[in-house]
Amino acid sequence: MPNLLPKTGPVADFLAAITAEEPDPDALRATVASAERLSAPVLAILATAATGEELDEDDTRFAFFGVHVLAAARRTELWKPLLAVLARPGEELDDLFGDAVTETFPAILMAVFDGDLAAAQRLLLAPATDGSVRWVLADVVAQLAVDGRVDRDAAVALLRAMPPTIDKEDEGAWLGWHEAVLRLRAAKLVPLARTQWVMSKTCLAPADLAELRADFAALEADPASPPPETTRPIEPLDDPAVAFEFGVESDPAAEVLPDADEINWLVAFLASPTCRPTVMDLEMIDGFLAGLVAGPGSLEPAAVLREILDGGFAPGAKVAKADRQRCEDIVERLRQSIALRLAADAEHRPLLLPVEAFEPAVDAAGVPVERFPGEAWASGFGFAVRLFRRDWTRAMQDDDDVRALMAPISALMVDPARRAEVGLDDAELRSAHEELPACVAGLYGYWREVEEEAAARRPSSAGAKPGRNDPCPCGSGQKYKRCCGAAA
Repeated sequence: MPNLLPKTGPVADFLAAITAEEPDPDALRATVASAERLSAPVLAILATAATGEELDEDDTRFAFFGVHVLAAARRTELWKPLLAVLARPGEELDDLFGDAVTETFPAILMAVFDGDLAAAQRLLLAPATDGSVRWVLADVVAQLAVDGRVDRDAAVALLRAMPPTIDKEDEGAWLGWHEAVLRLRAAKLVPLARTQWVMSKTCLAPADLAELRADFAALEADPASPPPETTRPIEPLDDPAVAFEFGVESDPAAEVLPDADEINWLVAFLASPTCRPTVMDLEMIDGFLAGLVAGPGSLEPAAVLREILDGGFAPGAKVAKADRQRCEDIVERLRQSIALRLAADAEHRPLLLPVEAFEPAVDAAGVPVERFPGEAWASGFGFAVRLFRRDWTRAMQDDDDVRALMAPISALMVDPARRAEVGLDDAELRSAHEELPACVAGLYGYWREVEEEAAARRPSSAGAKPGRNDPCPCGSGQKYKRCCGAAA
């Protein structure tokens, strides 16, 4: 979220409406009257997104709901910046807008069209444009022509130019093109459509093609006939509250995640004389918990806390039972939040301290060494790996994917004074930093597959139980009593 946003007034009201625990449609609708004040920060965030730079969760939410409010207020300055963002790859658009691209953006684009078709034309004729975006935009252009807001001949010419730019496998773009032709009742384009079908230029299913042939035959026979019932008019967006239905994906960990006050309490508690100087900091804790959740083993909450505290509280420290329990509870909920995200295939972004939080580091000669966010996090992850060293060592010896997924974490664990020696520069460290969420997710998936395969090899309760000195049926090569039998 931009740092200079006012703490009071329309922007503050908008922030309150989009961050409330329970959606309040009326509160969001009330911000439409102040859309002019929201325009600049929304457009600034969109400009950043259009460059491909990743947005944090707050900026994503601000932009998502802001686009809907500006559309409801008919703010036409949104047209070109929004199209610039829609030029980004489909994966990025999913992260930014989710299902809204196909569900609410047709109405949004109708509401903010500024009269200039050139930006839409560039996007529609660019082969790299996401298929869903081309579908939506072709339909919007057709509806604008039907409503008399753009020249009909210009819209027909644009639709005529599209087919050579559409890849055969781009189903979304092909469906959008056909629907736009039907919406506009552009009978002149029927022969062009038939050419695409005869030459097998599209990947459309036989059932879709059969329906289209019938619809296009009806169009050719009577261009004045209405479009198919499924091609309903697109009305400009007038209610921003529909954003709640198609909003940005919620955090699967929202219900257990500690709030800011609890995190601040934990940070202060860990820095107090109650704890040893060697206690983990918040960044290292997040890495340690991620390593436990993503890896092959687990610890009880009390054992997790002992590891974080480096064996326990400071010698002689008197710790209130309530503080001990609160500390364990917050740490356990941090662990649960990571587990919930990974189990739901949602991204867990490492909790990294800002660079300014580090004490200046120097090498043996007293020369300052740049610290980098993620060092402490990677060290915490590495500590979790060492607790289950045998499993991790075997995995990294046997599996190329595990080695590749661990490489960015290992890079951040390199002592700052040795970076140059091993060939690590700032660009590589920044790349490693950006890859951490994918690495954690990939390692989590690997170890869950290992667990499932091991469970499938174990004898069922109905089968004969192996003898204690028999080879373990899990395939480890060890005796049953020293492997699965020990666990049992």
